[in-house]
Amino acid sequence: MIRRKSCTYLVVVLFVGINLFSSLGLSHGSFNQSSEQIESLAERGYFYGYCAYDPSGQHLQGPVTFDTPYNIVSLGPGICPNFLSCADVDTMGNWYGIDYAGGLYLIEFDGTMTFIAPTIGMQGLSYNTETDNWFGCSGSILWSVDVTTGASTIICDFGPSLFLCDIAFDYDNTLYGIGYDGEEFFLCILNYTTGEATEIGPLNLYLFFDAAYDRNNGVLYINGKGNNDPNAFYTCDIFTGECILVDYFEGDMDVDGIMVPYTLPFLIAEFAWTPTNPGAGETILFNASMSYDSDGYITLYEWDWDNDGVFEESQSRPTTTYSWENPGDYTVTLRITDNIGDTAVKTKILHIINHPPLTPIIYGPTNGRVNIGYPFSLNPVTDPEGDSMYVKWEWGDGNNTEWLGPYASGQTISETYGWTHPGVNEIRAKLKDAYGAESNWSDPHVMTIVDNSPPDSPDITGPVKGKPGTNYLYVFETADPEGDDVYYMIDWGDETNSSWLGPYNSGVQKSAGHRWNQKGTYVIKIKAKDIWGSESDWKTLSVTIPFSHGIPVSSFFDWLFTHFPHAFPILRHLLSNSGKEYF
Repeated sequence: MIRRKSCTYLVVVLFVGINLFSSLGLSHGSFNQSSEQIESLAERGYFYGYCAYDPSGQHLQGPVTFDTPYNIVSLGPGICPNFLSCADVDTMGNWYGIDYAGGLYLIEFDGTMTFIAPTIGMQGLSYNTETDNWFGCSGSILWSVDVTTGASTIICDFGPSLFLCDIAFDYDNTLYGIGYDGEEFFLCILNYTTGEATEIGPLNLYLFFDAAYDRNNGVLYINGKGNNDPNAFYTCDIFTGECILVDYFEGDMDVDGIMVPYTLPFLIAEFAWTPTNPGAGETILFNASMSYDSDGYITLYEWDWDNDGVFEESQSRPTTTYSWENPGDYTVTLRITDNIGDTAVKTKILHIINHPPLTPIIYGPTNGRVNIGYPFSLNPVTDPEGDSMYVKWEWGDGNNTEWLGPYASGQTISETYGWTHPGVNEIRAKLKDAYGAESNWSDPHVMTIVDNSPPDSPDITGPVKGKPGTNYLYVFETADPEGDDVYYMIDWGDETNSSWLGPYNSGVQKSAGHRWNQKGTYVIKIKAKDIWGSESDWKTLSVTIPFSHGIPVSSFFDWLFTHFPHAFPILRHLLSNSGKEYF
């Protein structure tokens, strides 16, 4: 297992400088230094650190300064029982460090080290110039550190997947972290308000020791090892995490607890945006009014929206608006110019959020029978950015759909499903948009399914003989095993039908009339279905319609018997036996 410091070799981090300590002219106790002293330190560009181990034996353990990794000078005889693992300097020139046992030290520029108090053993220590607070890290935890008492308070925990090897604030107080996930070291940005870590890119180092930010020159430095390489000093690209070799350390030294002195600039570029978590297509207000010029005034605000080095927008006011149509990370750069032509630049990464679709609501029946398909719909589905969407259904019986779609935002989505077994089923649905953001599952829609038997084949009664053009009435009836209401359909055998009649109560007689206009034998068919759609078998009745005489026979006999009431007794007898009432 790789450890940040091994037991055999003491590993350390570097700070870079330009001249040698002998030219500083600083004496013991030079803390809360004058602005001239601080500016002198910063202009000379020294790196300061702690020599933890020197295989060559040329340097004693303790504070050192260097302008290149091959030009290291000891500052003095200061030493701590456990070598410094992290350090930084505040705006007053006070250099603080913490050793691996948790000892907090104040370090003077002549090499004297003064123990202040015990604290947490930490891998990183950095100063926030805006809030005047010190921050430290150990494991996955970010701490607030009181450098006067050693008291440490947990700010946030970034979780078990992120081991923080070091932290470093830049001049604008963006907090960079060196993370380790068990396989590789990587650069990330830490949000100490939300506890969120945003990975930038791998360092491609075999071992990592320390990091330091040169606030005046905007450079992040890394002390580490490539595979089978000596200890080396690198610059680190804050946009990619790529490490570029500066040089190897003299004699493969380990230098830790690095810091770089700095001064406060006169012209500061700064901006913020509203809303802080914008969505795709949302109009964003950018405000650079917190930028300032301490010895003049700002005349120009320029914005680069696509990180191509070209400032697409230029204006005299500090506010503007912009939007991005797609979610993702976008690099925004502000450049300000003051009344004498000096410029300052601020770059930030803006995260455009992809809001998930709104949680759908299921509409549809709540009761049904087995083996019948039922329609269900989702309220007109909505995606905040108007993205197309996919839907997944769970039917509550172990059967689920894959992602179906896409569907347009604002569309009502419908699906039909039937169950093969009785039971109580909780239907759920969820949506995801074209970028993969998923809604919550809908509230369950309860569907109760019971067994269903079709109605009995209906009985039908009525005349079985008739004349063309005469309307005849037929009575029909059936019972449903579950007592459900029923519908009837009658096929009259002459290429006409009644369509579905009803619903009617089970077991109640109903009637319908029909006439046939041509002679012939007609087979009436009737069937029933219940309210769940289960249909009975057909039941039939045969009807014969005889030939219709063209002569009005009944009128003739009426005239005959009226005029000759006592004549034709035999004819009267025959007609009476045939059922014809002409007398």
